[in-house]
Amino acid sequence: MATINAGIIKIDNKMLLKLLDFEGGTVLGIYTPEGYLNIGYFCAVIEHPDLPEVQDSEKLADVSLTMQSYYGEDGSLLKLERIQPEKKPIQI
Repeated sequence: MATINAGIIKIDNKMLLKLLDFEGGTVLGIYTPEGYLNIGYFCAVIEHPDLPEVQDSEKLADVSLTMQSYYGEDGSLLKLERIQPEKKPIQI
């Protein structure tokens, strides 16, 4: 039997929202469409003002996420910023 190096990594909702640049939002759920062993991706259902508005009975839209990364001279990641969906101006 082959062996691999693997483990379950727990990421709390606050950290996930920060990584995806949706701070102040709410994680409503996480799932994999193909089941537990889907290696390609997972889906996060997030409530945030920058996402499309939906009524309670409407199907949620698939949202494409585009990120911009900034690196230091030594190649270290300095900043990760969400480009799409666009950030809406903060309403006061």
